[in-house]
Amino acid sequence: MRLAPLFTAIILCLTIMPAVFTQSTLGQEQEDKGIVVACSLPDFVPIVLEVVGERGEAFSVLPPGMDPHSFVLTSDDLNSLKNADIIVLANSKFLNFESKIRENFPNKTYVDFDDYKSHGLKLLSFPGCNNCVHGYWLYLDNAIAIARAVCDAVVNIDANYENYYCQNCDRFVNDILRTKGDIEKIADECGIAGDEVVTAVPGVNYVVENSCMIVGNTIVMEGGATPSAGRIAEIEDGLKSGKYRAIICPDINIKVCDIAMQVSEDTGAPVIRVRFLSNESTDYISMSYYNAAMLASLGTVYKGSECSLYLYSTIALTIVAIAELAILIMCRRVRRI
Repeated sequence: MRLAPLFTAIILCLTIMPAVFTQSTLGQEQEDKGIVVACSLPDFVPIVLEVVGERGEAFSVLPPGMDPHSFVLTSDDLNSLKNADIIVLANSKFLNFESKIRENFPNKTYVDFDDYKSHGLKLLSFPGCNNCVHGYWLYLDNAIAIARAVCDAVVNIDANYENYYCQNCDRFVNDILRTKGDIEKIADECGIAGDEVVTAVPGVNYVVENSCMIVGNTIVMEGGATPSAGRIAEIEDGLKSGKYRAIICPDINIKVCDIAMQVSEDTGAPVIRVRFLSNESTDYISMSYYNAAMLASLGTVYKGSECSLYLYSTIALTIVAIAELAILIMCRRVRRI
């Protein structure tokens, strides 16, 4: 059975379905928007929206695709934060622009790294990056901790709707647990579990971890220093020998991706792009399945595995669920008119 066309179709559907969902919500009237939540990073927005539902709105300060370490706040950014009821940060002790937000708005309600830790967030260690803070929110278990911390903050401000927010949060947690099980089974079925890969940056390490794969090496380690010729040679040797299966890159425009493409050209190893700080991150669950599907493609490329039909049926059901949700929201908008 030739599954490549089907795999391509599934990736395409996972790409466009979050956009369909987003477009379906654009008709919501201003008075329906309750709590305004500002997120420092775009990947936090879909988690927040899962909790606040129709009682709130969320936006990202950092433009999609930008490096958060080099980002500098503008006057427009600061103005956009004035009306925020809650500001959700990744780690204000780590990202300079987040600490600047706190300095400019000391009296705002914040949800920050320590709040997530109190709800069970955990940092994993990878080669060259102990207790990795980069991209920790992409780890499925950590999304649960973030959602629960956001729920606490929202309930404190809008206590009359506590049951609504808590139900939304519980639903999201259950969805994450189901997704985690699905992705682990996909990795096992496709024969990629336990395989080693090279990541371009530490920010995508947790995506690899979700799929039960191992980060064997990283091109640009913590600190962002340009890799030495010796380290590049070591990585290329590992790729040529088959020790490392592929190079995993974020789907954003950063310099290290150019290095990754050159390493790929020199070794013949594939480059797999996953979503990270992306403008496509409009639904956390579909983003997680998308990234898992991209990694699962390594099973079809190298091992000739058909991954049974579990991968495709699981993702197809997710697409249907997202489509049904978008239709329900659109119907609700029509009834209000």
